[in-house]
Amino acid sequence: MSTNRISCLAQSFAMSEATFRRRLADQGQSFHDILIDVRMTTALRLLQINDRPVADIAYQVGYESASRFSVRFKKRFGFSPTAVRGMPVSLES
Repeated sequence: MSTNRISCLAQSFAMSEATFRRRLADQGQSFHDILIDVRMTTALRLLQINDRPVADIAYQVGYESASRFSVRFKKRFGFSPTAVRGMPVSLES
């Protein structure tokens, strides 16, 4: 995980990186887990609303490998990225 990303985020909350990590840990969270959740949720939405190739969406959400993205996506949601095509978009968010 890029320390630069964590540092920038911690700065935006006016705290040190160490304090930021501790606060996340106090809430039972980690930066890595939050980042993956944001990436996967964004990918799910993108897959539902357009027909761009899965590899393009994987790259857009921060993965250099479409296959690694697909494995992570399936682990997170229980179905492959290609299975999302044609699923209705939820109105809740």
